[in-house]
Amino acid sequence: MNYSNTLGKRETKKTILLVDDEAPVREALARVLTLESFDVISAATSDEAVLRVRERCVDFVLLDLCLPDESGCRTFERLRALNPQLPVIVITARPDQASPALIAGVVQLMQKPVHVPGLLNTLSKTLGTATHSRLGTVTEAAAVGQFETVQVGEKVPDDFLRNDSPDAIVGGWAPVC
Repeated sequence: MNYSNTLGKRETKKTILLVDDEAPVREALARVLTLESFDVISAATSDEAVLRVRERCVDFVLLDLCLPDESGCRTFERLRALNPQLPVIVITARPDQASPALIAGVVQLMQKPVHVPGLLNTLSKTLGTATHSRLGTVTEAAAVGQFETVQVGEKVPDDFLRNDSPDAIVGGWAPVC
């Protein structure tokens, strides 16, 4: 059993599968989720995601809609065929490309850049875990790509994590699939 010293109330780590073909987005989200005491496994393709779900017990999936080997919609179907109860959040820069069937089956559709406090809130509600975010002061995180870097120990500006902020912590744009 994994015990978390940072969150106090969470006794076991929940495993999140993070599926995104953009390495900087995967790395930044993984860093944030790890700081929040989640166990994070990553995949860059649909086939990798399916393999990870077959190999490990996964509690939650964060799924990009645009993947190099097949659409996130098809990946969602494949993951649900393996585990019909698996909760999924779709993250995408192109929410207009999500089909109504996909939207009906996911916990939430989140537009990039990802609003981290909203993501953590959704994870907490869905997984029934208490989250006490450590993002008020960054202890080990950096923004991605074109966004400003946050130094260790630096106080995060109030608007840094807003979804509409130019300094949002994760994501930014994605090519049309």
